[in-house]
Amino acid sequence: MPEGMTVNKSVPVLKKTTPVFARLLAIGLATGQTHVFNMALTEARDRYSLYRKGIVKLYDLIDVGQRVLTAQADLAQSPEERADVLQKQLEIFAEAEDNLEKQIKEGKAENADLDHLRYERLGVEIDLEILRRGMAE
Repeated sequence: MPEGMTVNKSVPVLKKTTPVFARLLAIGLATGQTHVFNMALTEARDRYSLYRKGIVKLYDLIDVGQRVLTAQADLAQSPEERADVLQKQLEIFAEAEDNLEKQIKEGKAENADLDHLRYERLGVEIDLEILRRGMAE
């Protein structure tokens, strides 16, 4: 059996101390991030279809959009690219807030949804500011 491998119920397992494990982990993270992004896109398409049919609320659509953009930011290859994605996310938040406020006035959404959306927006604003400060140094 190759060094760094053990058998557990006939299943080979890499030990965390092997260089191979570190390489596989790095590859797995990149692949996993891509997989998360693709899953979020699929969910967004499905939620949009349900939203158009009136089955889910606007906030559900906003929530999945947030996951898509977060996954996209995680895939960014540079701080500048990540900053661009976060800025795009803030623009979408502004539009979503406007739409959600209209739905609250129409009785189709709750203030709690707007509060949560604003909370998420502030988190992205903080992330973007931290990223920009790091890029300036």
